[in-house]
Amino acid sequence: MILTSRFILNSSTGAADESDKVHYRIHPFVHETSNMLSWQDALKEVRFPDVDPAETPEDGGQMSFGAGEFLDLYTEAKWHAVATCFFIDTAHNVIDYVQKIFQILRPGGLWINNGPLMYHFANTEEMSLELSWEELKSVILATGFELELEESEKCRYVENPASLLSQEFKTILFTARKPL
Repeated sequence: MILTSRFILNSSTGAADESDKVHYRIHPFVHETSNMLSWQDALKEVRFPDVDPAETPEDGGQMSFGAGEFLDLYTEAKWHAVATCFFIDTAHNVIDYVQKIFQILRPGGLWINNGPLMYHFANTEEMSLELSWEELKSVILATGFELELEESEKCRYVENPASLLSQEFKTILFTARKPL
């Protein structure tokens, strides 16, 4: 996942010719051998990118991707927005993530999150703090964020849409703003 993301963001040469708008083709489900209606489902092609990753918005926006421990990678309060998707429950201590996101956002900055609270280290030998959504929301507000949106969504994650097996998550979608 890290190598693919790095390649797309840093080395992709952009969209291909105008006829198909893609440069690369992969078959991400080719190794799946169960829960298929047809072997053709395993051969489903995914094309990317549909836009050139090197092109930035007119206002000069930028995207960052770092490999390593989130708490160590980002230290400066320079971000206008932070988007976390299926991420905050990867923390040993989710409070540390909330505080770090507050720290790295500029005043007025927006945090957008969507994901479950599955807590990756729950029921393991490693120390882990697992908060309910109500407890986590209290931490987010106590840290200083203003909650602008809060809703629950049904969401699938990394699956072949043609598979006979699907896993659906009930996620928390929220936006929180760091006050000016």
